[in-house]
Amino acid sequence: MYWYYKYILVAVALIGIGLGVYKLLPDDIFDSTSSTEEIDEQGKQTTLPVESSPELSKPLNTNKPQTSVKNHTPATVMPNAKPISSPQFEEKLKQGVELKNKGMLDSAYNILVEALEYCETYSAQWIQTATLISEINTYIYENAVPSKRKQSHKVKNGQSLWDFAAENTTIRAIQISNKIPIDSSVIHVNQVLTFFGGDWEIKASKSHFALQLLLDGKLFHYYKIGIGKDNRTPVGEFIIKGKKREPTWKGYPFGHPENVLGTRWMRLTKISDGSNEGYGIHGTSAPESIGTASSLGCIRMKNEDVEELFNFIPDNKIKVTIED
Repeated sequence: MYWYYKYILVAVALIGIGLGVYKLLPDDIFDSTSSTEEIDEQGKQTTLPVESSPELSKPLNTNKPQTSVKNHTPATVMPNAKPISSPQFEEKLKQGVELKNKGMLDSAYNILVEALEYCETYSAQWIQTATLISEINTYIYENAVPSKRKQSHKVKNGQSLWDFAAENTTIRAIQISNKIPIDSSVIHVNQVLTFFGGDWEIKASKSHFALQLLLDGKLFHYYKIGIGKDNRTPVGEFIIKGKKREPTWKGYPFGHPENVLGTRWMRLTKISDGSNEGYGIHGTSAPESIGTASSLGCIRMKNEDVEELFNFIPDNKIKVTIED
């Protein structure tokens, strides 16, 4: 029986040798998973660092293999992206809204004008604040609301509305602000009339399709506008010289389908040489064109907006600056 023990000893020796060889081999030699599948599995468990993620608000897409961070396009800041709000802006906006809701309109206006200093002009925050300012001033103007920011005039013997309106605003604005019927110009001696008046100025931005009406250097109203196609709207400094209600255009009377001027027209004259090339600020029969470059070069406004602007500002006095 001795020879049986020899076979047993040989078998044990072979098994021991086999185990030793197995331990010396690489760990992954018997792994059936390909390298691509390994990457895919790792991608399911991997999160990109924040500074490397192309879209910070989205989780990593795990449906596709992730090779390396450098293959991802970094986030691009869009030109019209909203700037980060400053704490000062947020606080003043909050205060302004609270005062507006309480009916303290002058105080709300003053705070909101300050808020504009803490955000980029024409940013989403600026437009939000400018819209609130516009709402406040339009409400005060249309509803004869008392305001410390209004001018007042005590009517003297023999005075007419025209005698002082032309220096500060328009007859129509005084009528609206004092609830005088549009078909009446009757005023009385010692009557106190209040109105928004002072140093008016207009600034327009072509690239932002925006027009600012300033009063004594502060934003009074913000309007959206349309401009000329193919960069036809000129830049520079102008003065409004010539205002017309219900204008005609190229022989077409007001209200004609071919008349594109809308309800009001204000001619722009260059300050540098007094020339006029036919440009102006006017209403439009195509309100959908506001916010686009589609006119022949003039600044377009919605009819209700150009009528309001027309009523605020006296003729032959208002500086208009147009920028790219």
